[in-house]
Amino acid sequence: MPPRTTWSHNLMLSSGLALAYVVSMLFSLTLTRAGEGVAVIWFASGILAAAFLLLPWRWSLALASLCFVLNFACNLVIGNPPLAAFLFPVLTFSEAFGAAWLARRACGATMRLTSFNRVARLILLAVAPATAVTAIIAADIFTLYGRSFNVVLTSWFYGHALGMAIMLPAVLLVCRPDMIRDFRRTVGEQLGLYVLIIAVSAATFLQVRFPMALLIFPAMALLCFRLGPRGAAVAALIMAVALSSLVVVLPSPPNLAGWSLTEKTRSLQFLIAVAFFTSLATAMAIADQKRMKRLWAGRTRVARAAQIRAVSAGVAKTQFLATMSHEIRTPMSSIVGFTEVLLKREDLPEPARRQISLIDRAGASLMAVVNDILDFSKVEAGEVELRPNRVTPRAVAQDAL
Repeated sequence: MPPRTTWSHNLMLSSGLALAYVVSMLFSLTLTRAGEGVAVIWFASGILAAAFLLLPWRWSLALASLCFVLNFACNLVIGNPPLAAFLFPVLTFSEAFGAAWLARRACGATMRLTSFNRVARLILLAVAPATAVTAIIAADIFTLYGRSFNVVLTSWFYGHALGMAIMLPAVLLVCRPDMIRDFRRTVGEQLGLYVLIIAVSAATFLQVRFPMALLIFPAMALLCFRLGPRGAAVAALIMAVALSSLVVVLPSPPNLAGWSLTEKTRSLQFLIAVAFFTSLATAMAIADQKRMKRLWAGRTRVARAAQIRAVSAGVAKTQFLATMSHEIRTPMSSIVGFTEVLLKREDLPEPARRQISLIDRAGASLMAVVNDILDFSKVEAGEVELRPNRVTPRAVAQDAL
């Protein structure tokens, strides 16, 4: 998406992204510590990748530097070793920059997510490779601290890939005001739908044997129909935050009893991913249908306006031709009438009679043309009257010559 170059817009966007980065980073770090080292979900790299795509390079580098310092400081505060505290923001920065670089080549310079095909290309060709590479690097590095390579690899990839797959499209969709053109709703309705998503997310952990997680899908479908792709992306983000928080706070429902925290985390990550992709695909299809209807309605209005103008022009032309034909036929009737009177005189010399006969035939031909014009005007007006008459082809040919 090409950014606007105004200083105030870049400042507001940078401030919003910086605030979102800090909040998401603190949220993810809190869940990581509460989850015994399991990174449930990591949104920060998706926000930073969106900054590289939405902001001019000077603004994005300044924002990335600020986020790097804040991330490094937070890692030191929570007790990570200095080297690990430095490597975490380095990997996050590399992951975000790599995803943004790949996204430019996979989805084009405009980054307009107008279809689910473009969203799928963004995730499969940009998010997945970038997070996979950083997951391998992180797993290699943290084996030095006694961590299992496979545990770090899977935890990093699942948490970072899911977080970026949700956050990056969400930020790109939220920053496009034209995405809500067909889904304008009141603030009360939007808040009600988002509260519904929080409620069904919390219902997932009710102490009942029924799989309450299934309620998420009809709720997301309702939100897709009402709020479109932008609302679906925001709702998926809300759902991810709610489920990721509740999995380490609330006790598991009976159908998940006996599962380890890692297993519960993986199942919720899978649930979040499926709900996000299905809802976004549905919302994109609905938005595309509404856009086609809007284009069809606009083209219909243009066609109707052109038809009205054409009918008006046809009526004006018909009236003009009828008026001019009558104006021409009046003097021509006099000419033809006087030539007929002259032809009836017996004292007329033969050369003069022949010349007057030519004038009479020419006048009759011109009268036929005028009458044809009147007939054509009647055809356009739908008032034509057919009168079959006998004709002599030889006489018609002579008149034409």
